[in-house]
Amino acid sequence: MFHVKQSDFLQSSKQLVQEHESALNHYADQLLWWNEKVNLVSRDVSRETIMKHVEHSIVLSPWLHELSHWVDAGTGGGLPGIPLAIVNPGVTFTLNDIVQKKCTILKSMVRTLDLPNVQIQEGSIENVNLNTHMGVCTKHAFKIPQLLDMFHKTSSHPGAILWLKGMEEATKDINARKDREAFEVFSLDCEYDPFYEGKAVVKWTAS
Repeated sequence: MFHVKQSDFLQSSKQLVQEHESALNHYADQLLWWNEKVNLVSRDVSRETIMKHVEHSIVLSPWLHELSHWVDAGTGGGLPGIPLAIVNPGVTFTLNDIVQKKCTILKSMVRTLDLPNVQIQEGSIENVNLNTHMGVCTKHAFKIPQLLDMFHKTSSHPGAILWLKGMEEATKDINARKDREAFEVFSLDCEYDPFYEGKAVVKWTAS
């Protein structure tokens, strides 16, 4: 049986945002500019909301150094991968999306932001050549069983998967599985920031 753990990773995420404020603001500028041309995030999204999603993405940072290469599955406009790459320059990232137009935009953004630790791979996550020294992260793009089922159909498997999910959905999905012991769930609830109410980090580790 998995147990929900309280986390203090939100504080470290806020600190990383402050330390890399200029580069993260540059990313937000790029995302908003491109979003006027191609629907990468909600059309009416505010800059303030974009920065909350950037901060939310960076919450995953403490787990990244367990593996040297992470694939952002269903990255869309580069969340969570680009913010994570900005604040973790020693970690390699592959941004993966099935939509060609989004991948073309991501390549332009990565060049503009000068991120040598980021590469782009178009197509299904099932076609990414993974191994147990690599991890996968995703921000709301895949349900827990959906992503695991995709990997079970292939011969390549990651060493770990990180989801940014809602707590209620994550608890329901994990409780329905036989491999519940493979999961850890970290609550992001905090009294001072309602944005994180009901949000969680879910970690799956390969056995």
